[in-house]
Amino acid sequence: MRIIASSSAGTVLRSALFPAALIVFALWAPLSAMAQVELYAVRKDQSYQQTADNTVTASYFRFDAQLRTVNDGDVDTVELYGAPNDPFVLTKSGRYFSYTSTDFATLADLETAYPNNTYSFSVAGPIYPEPIQLTVNLADGFPSAQPMLTGTTFSGLNQWDPTSGDFTMTFNSHSVIPDASYVNTYLTFYDHTTNDGIPIYWLLDASATSLVLPGNLFNPDHEYYGTLEFFQQYADSEQMNFGSIKERSTSFVFRTAPADNGGPVGSPVPEPSTYGLLAASALGALAVLRRRFGKRN
Repeated sequence: MRIIASSSAGTVLRSALFPAALIVFALWAPLSAMAQVELYAVRKDQSYQQTADNTVTASYFRFDAQLRTVNDGDVDTVELYGAPNDPFVLTKSGRYFSYTSTDFATLADLETAYPNNTYSFSVAGPIYPEPIQLTVNLADGFPSAQPMLTGTTFSGLNQWDPTSGDFTMTFNSHSVIPDASYVNTYLTFYDHTTNDGIPIYWLLDASATSLVLPGNLFNPDHEYYGTLEFFQQYADSEQMNFGSIKERSTSFVFRTAPADNGGPVGSPVPEPSTYGLLAASALGALAVLRRRFGKRN
């Protein structure tokens, strides 16, 4: 992972590991309590799509779980208990074990199939001849708002020529949950035209409502896949790699304008005084550095 640029509105990074490797948890050393298990977590995700200005529709609702060991071969099998149809066998890929539910049409269906309660990982293999049990509580509640690009951001992105300057996008915010360990906003972009699998993403404070996209990080006449995600994690302060995650995310697709087309460039870049407000909203973002797992496209 390497940092491409920093701005007062947050931190922008590019990483080839982002889609499959858990960028946040990968930054932390294994904990002594379970020296051969680096992380385990369960998550619920509400996913939406935005195809026009100020219009968002539900896409799917999903549950997933993941566990990662220090070394490939430490563990052979991982099963998850805690839902009506358990056990669920996690799929192994090297030292990663993962489970993803089917997509549910409604949140009520998801909550019925995977209630908010205590889940248990049963872990067995060469280092655990007798299976061990690792538990995590799936917290109630979701981020307080449904993510959405506001104003004319969606249409403006489709008219933006990055060679003509930067673009200021706007979006809604969400509240800090008192019981959550981390509450943040993430903005992610993939260049689908280049299709190199390397994202550009920002980590922002939950109160942020705008971000300046640097023109030099984007290409004209390219299709981009974007995601605006509201994220909250619940974890023991002494076991930050282990916990539950609740998130709401909205995906959107846009194509930048060809270079020098003479069309609108999008929203104006804020005055210098505005950058101070954006900086205040991003305090502490670098210290958190994307504490989550398993981002899917």
